[in-house]
Amino acid sequence: MLKRLSRIVLGGIRLPRVCLSVIRWIYKSLSFIVEVFRQLVAVWIVAPIVQAIAVDFGKHISIERIPYIWGKGKLSIGDNVRISGKISIAYSRRPNVVPELIIGKNVFIGHGSAFMLASSITIGDYCLIGGGVRIQDNDGHPLDPELRKRREKVSDKNIAAVVLGENVWVGARATILKGVTIGDNAVIGTGSIVTKDVAAGAVVAGNPARVIRGRGDV
Repeated sequence: MLKRLSRIVLGGIRLPRVCLSVIRWIYKSLSFIVEVFRQLVAVWIVAPIVQAIAVDFGKHISIERIPYIWGKGKLSIGDNVRISGKISIAYSRRPNVVPELIIGKNVFIGHGSAFMLASSITIGDYCLIGGGVRIQDNDGHPLDPELRKRREKVSDKNIAAVVLGENVWVGARATILKGVTIGDNAVIGTGSIVTKDVAAGAVVAGNPARVIRGRGDV
């Protein structure tokens, strides 16, 4: 009896086709309702909140969830931008400096991406930012261990703007560090750590990222 019961439990229950059809209909109906509700929230709640926060907010912007924003800074978003899921933006406090995140037109940013700013990060038009990407224009903490103990902020020499040109594709979970400029049409491989400038049209990958294909390569 126990063996038979265990086979039923482990093997799953074989439902009649009629029941499966009903379950599929329920699943599709619930999925449709959830999607409609999510779209309504994005249009009527998320977008107005982000628009109130941003200094510039373009047309036809799709933002699924309210970003996590820490600190004070400027946010500019161009036309036709889509932000999937939830992203985070952290502005560092600096005397007489207002950090700024500039997102160009026709940009896609994937879920879980994070931006750490003490100066500025610029994302050019038509860029594709994969999920879980991290871009920061500063080291986050001082390299000197004594300064870290005292919870000192990073100095100006550890801060440098980051610029992504147009039509840059950044693969999922890549990290772009301070002072990096990425040229137009470049590709950053998944999981790469970018510490130096990337030429226009180049494909880079690895930790640290290295060129694996140049502009003229096929």
